[in-house]
Amino acid sequence: MEPSGVEPRLSSYLHAKACRDGTPLAGNFEITPRCNFNCRMCYVHLTEEQQRARGSELSADEWLAIAEKARAQGMLFLLLTGGEPLMRQDLRYLLTELKKMGLLISINSNGSLINDEWLEFFRREPPFRFNITLYGCSDRSYRELCGNPAYEKVISNIRELKKMGIGVKLNASMTPYNICDLERIYETSESLGAPVQVATYMFPPTRRDEKSVGKNDRFTPAEAAGYSVMWDRLRLSPEQFKMRAEAMARGAEIPGGEACEGTPGEKISCRAGRSSFWINWRGDMTPCGMMNSPVFSVRELGFDEAWKRTKEATAEIRMPPECASCGMKHVCRVCAAMCVTETGRFDRRPEYICEMTRETVRLTIQEKD
Repeated sequence: MEPSGVEPRLSSYLHAKACRDGTPLAGNFEITPRCNFNCRMCYVHLTEEQQRARGSELSADEWLAIAEKARAQGMLFLLLTGGEPLMRQDLRYLLTELKKMGLLISINSNGSLINDEWLEFFRREPPFRFNITLYGCSDRSYRELCGNPAYEKVISNIRELKKMGIGVKLNASMTPYNICDLERIYETSESLGAPVQVATYMFPPTRRDEKSVGKNDRFTPAEAAGYSVMWDRLRLSPEQFKMRAEAMARGAEIPGGEACEGTPGEKISCRAGRSSFWINWRGDMTPCGMMNSPVFSVRELGFDEAWKRTKEATAEIRMPPECASCGMKHVCRVCAAMCVTETGRFDRRPEYICEMTRETVRLTIQEKD
């Protein structure tokens, strides 16, 4: 995942070229599944006991060796994620050494573990950006969704990071347990001067539980659509909202979407497995962090061979063929990961996404005036 501070046209150009050349431009290192939160919808969280029972985390030196190989093949952007990366006692060493490689490094975090010691370290060794998830706008929402009433601490830490000149992007995962804070999340983003990306769709956590295909503690498709439209109303001007509705009505491409969609009935056309990769805490490479397969062990094969096999396997994945003739295909942001986590197959239409898309279009057009 590349930092949003990189000019979008340049980023798009680099990824387009990387996809053509098979270059691993963007890497995602999931350095731990451990976290001090226990979010209801999380797809990766394990306790220390569960983690040890499932295998050992890659050491910092193993991650550095992988990074060197990836950089030699063209990696420029690197995301450190988890779990909660700050649970790793060797994160200081890892980040310091990774920065020496000239990589643009972002860190995904819940923001609650940052203390004075961490702040002093980040002042000396700042990452390019922090991506911090807001789980609501009160300790009550945090307790209900994550089991940790850390809201005030998180907001304080965001302010401190910004004072140091470190870029902060906010993510907000909306669920039945924090949707009451949607408007306050917008206001908080504005007051902090930090952009926020809101999601009302939650992937089924099949990586955490293979039996959870099509299931999560989440909204119904209609509810997810309704809250998504509500968010658009908050963040867009009336003119922008009307233009969006008119584009939907005529079946035109909707601007501002994530670059994660695929071409129905064809190969994956997003960046997963083509210019980006994900390596989990055990050293298993997949095209995307939401996928269980295709998977190749970097520990056993080495980075170069794992990336080669990931590209080859990704090229064999096909999207649902029936989506090709759908009148809403330019609005729908369905991707391969959505298909497989919702249905268990890459080539099967995810009805949850279909229903959510239909309702989003209906509500947007209905509310444009």
